[in-house]
Amino acid sequence: MPEVDVDRLVDRAEARRELDERGVVVGRLAKPQVPERRPLVEIVHAHRAGLGELRLDALPRRMLEVERDAKRRVERAEQQREHALVARALQRDAYRPEPGAEGAHALGEHVEPAQTVTRQLRRELEPVVHLLGPAVELILGRQPVARRVQLDGREALRVVAEERRGIRSGGVEAGAPGGIRPAGGADADVHGSSPVAIPSGSVSTVRGPLAMVETVPVPVEHFTEEERERLALHFTNLDRPVFGLVNLPETVKGALFARYSRYQGTLRRLFLDEFADSVPEVPPIEGAEGKRAADLYERIFLGYGDDSVAQLGGAHIACEWTSNLLTKLLQRPRLAAYLEQSTRYIAYDDRLEGFGYRYHRDARFGPKYEHALDDVFETYSRLLEQTTTWVGGQFPPGENESAAAHARAVRAKALDLVRGLLPAATLSHVGIYGSGQTYEQLVLHLLAHRLAEAQAYGQMLLEELQKIIPSFVVRVPREDRGGRWIEYLRERRSAADEIVQRLGLDEPEGPAAPSVELVRAHGTEEELLAALLYESAATGEEAALRAVAALPASEQAALLRELVGTRENRRHRPGRGFETLRYRFEIVSDYGAFRDLQRHRLLTCQWQRLSPDLGADLPEELVRAGLGGEYERALEVSRSEYERLRGDGFVEEAPYALSLAYRIRYVLELDAREALHLIELRSGREGHPSYRAVAHEMRRAIAEVHPNVAATMSYVDDSTEERLERLLSEMRNDAKS
Repeated sequence: MPEVDVDRLVDRAEARRELDERGVVVGRLAKPQVPERRPLVEIVHAHRAGLGELRLDALPRRMLEVERDAKRRVERAEQQREHALVARALQRDAYRPEPGAEGAHALGEHVEPAQTVTRQLRRELEPVVHLLGPAVELILGRQPVARRVQLDGREALRVVAEERRGIRSGGVEAGAPGGIRPAGGADADVHGSSPVAIPSGSVSTVRGPLAMVETVPVPVEHFTEEERERLALHFTNLDRPVFGLVNLPETVKGALFARYSRYQGTLRRLFLDEFADSVPEVPPIEGAEGKRAADLYERIFLGYGDDSVAQLGGAHIACEWTSNLLTKLLQRPRLAAYLEQSTRYIAYDDRLEGFGYRYHRDARFGPKYEHALDDVFETYSRLLEQTTTWVGGQFPPGENESAAAHARAVRAKALDLVRGLLPAATLSHVGIYGSGQTYEQLVLHLLAHRLAEAQAYGQMLLEELQKIIPSFVVRVPREDRGGRWIEYLRERRSAADEIVQRLGLDEPEGPAAPSVELVRAHGTEEELLAALLYESAATGEEAALRAVAALPASEQAALLRELVGTRENRRHRPGRGFETLRYRFEIVSDYGAFRDLQRHRLLTCQWQRLSPDLGADLPEELVRAGLGGEYERALEVSRSEYERLRGDGFVEEAPYALSLAYRIRYVLELDAREALHLIELRSGREGHPSYRAVAHEMRRAIAEVHPNVAATMSYVDDSTEERLERLLSEMRNDAKS
């Protein structure tokens, strides 16, 4: 909401000779006139407003309303302490808002001249220029109301109905919050095709711009009445793909998510199968905030804009039946914890009753889309069984290896080899634990995204959070806060797209081999040593740098080893001084490897849109097994469907059709401490060869600029296998060229 020059406001009024004998006092509308306690900012004029005259230019940012009735000012002054958002600086009492324009003269019987009030307003507002103003969800519509003037000239948004959203056959119907328009390219009238419907719950219909409504077809799990009764106490809903975990011990919530990655079913079924009988009786405590806490958050978080208080509470939320494109968006925020169902441990070869193979559907894509993806999944299923047989023959059990352990190892190897066929539309489950601040950012980014699936899940996520931590996401549905924030995110993306086109950077460069390039490194090993000594020293950093620089290289290396100490396992990490060195890597790898590396939190990850332009990886083992031709045929089916979707205008959605074997270009920027953690973790022999190769190459690139840093990475697994050797060879050949 724009700031207003009060002098300009008064000058205009004086020019009309309307306020020369009238005063204004900051007050609050009577309660029945303010639904949901949303404040209206207005200037009341006894004559012109009642006649429906033209509105004034702008909205005074720091006022709630202006009341003309001088007789009620004493009562209003008493009410301001609890309710007003216009505060007099935080100099006296940070928690005691006071009326912005009521001075000592407020108790007088006569109204002072307007100019006096103007000076008073200016003095009151100067100390609080950093405070956020009230919302712009104005109450009035286009029709004039006696003795009121709406200042901003906009049609007011207001709740006009509370209803149960209609249920369409085939999916969850979710609408964007009021005042939030669909992103460019999102279809507002999409119908799913699954025969099972999921009720969406109660929502608010807001008058204003057209709200996006997207139907997401998802599989539905049915529970008996006894099971529903058991689940109802611990899950915020039993019918939708997004739900919260409540009234459970924190260890149980964590354990449920920990099992997510290797459990074939849904979280609610997992609870019934493995946890329900052992959960202690816990009285219901979640879902109600309490008036005192809610009022405090309204005052501090919403009124003063103190974002830090949104970090003090959190929630466990499950997002099920999400595509592999959406999982990357859900896992983008840094300050959260995630657990995702794994394509490395779970087979996707079964058809779900009444749904089919597990992939994202959208009726806009037409029947050709489902035909193509069914073909890819059928090929995946056949190759999984054939590859399992081949791997079992290539790697017979060892002397002391049990048959069960050998069977698990063979199956895991087969899943690794064929997972590249799974398309990005493949459905997964994601468990999230984050703070209120993290969820606010996540919801905003989802609602701003161009993928209709992201917008639908963003709305469902918001609705579940409103049941658990409503005060933490109170800004999202507000047009002046969340609505404007979402518009900004969209504008930012559109600006980048336009500039890319203007500079000719939107044309692909053609196929590229897997590669890891150290684009730039920041800092020296001498600076690293000085940083590691800093907390123990009594001098400035420059003095430490001079002392370190005076040492010969061999002594510097010995000094670093001494400071790092003896690491007994990879979880023993060096001190924060390692964060003074930074590396920016540009990586080309298959999408499957990117999915695993993107989940690391303490780094910056930026990625380009998935496309077939960079080519795809074909496991050499499948070629030796005589299965390479069928694998390549399925990749071509995937690519052809991508091209068809893109040609039909579905630029953002076309990657749904692409298999995980196709390559993507992305950037990882991280400090030396996080690099040590990532490289040691992802180089392990139990990891997938695709990201193991990336980890090995990152260590090699660091060794070229900071050899002593690379030497501290003592838990890098250098063991190799045939496919890893081939990928490393490709990466090193690409680096030489």
